This record gives sequence, structure tokens and C-alpha cells, in this order.
Amino acid sequence: MNISIDKPMEKSKRRWRKEIESNGITKQVSVREADNGYVIEISKYGSIKNAKGDSEYVDERKEFISKTNPLEDKTEESKSKLDLMEDFLKEDFEFMEV
Repeated sequence: MNISIDKPMEKSKRRWRKEIESNGITKQVSVREADNGYVIEISKYGSIKNAKGDSEYVDERKEFISKTNPLEDKTEESKSKLDLMEDFLKEDFEFMEV
């Protein structure tokens, strides 16, 4: 008789998130722990009004890998990454009509 017991090989990965919503647009930085670092996703989504007054949905995402967590770590490198993300979250975007 064979008995199989499945056990997780590791503890669950942690996640962090910071978001700001303004004028119908949400800007978000999320970080999730990976085996060899962190996966960082920066996103912006929501409805905006274009020059004609019509609503337009925006969904932009960027994802990258880092050895440090910019939402948790306090090293100088991490602080500069976090500053860049904070700037992204604060920045007002102008959308061009295509």
C-alpha cells in the first residue's frame, strides 16, 4: 500500500501593495516575494476623460525583478527605487489622443 502526503515545501510568499486613487485613475505598486528576490509590478488603470469629453479606460502595467523589496527594505538602493515609484504614483499623466 502506497500512502502519499503532500506538504508544502516552503512557507507562503509574502506580498506588499501601495496604491493611490485620484480622478478615477488608480496607480499601484505591488511586490511579491519570489524564490530569488521580488517581482515588482507598477500599474495604472481607470477611466479618464479625453479632450472630447469622452471616457476612456486606461490599463498600463510594468513588471520587473529586484533583489530588494522597495516597499520594505531601507537600503539606499531600495530607497531610490521607492522614490522612483513614489514619483510615479504622484505624477499626473497627460494622455494624447490617438
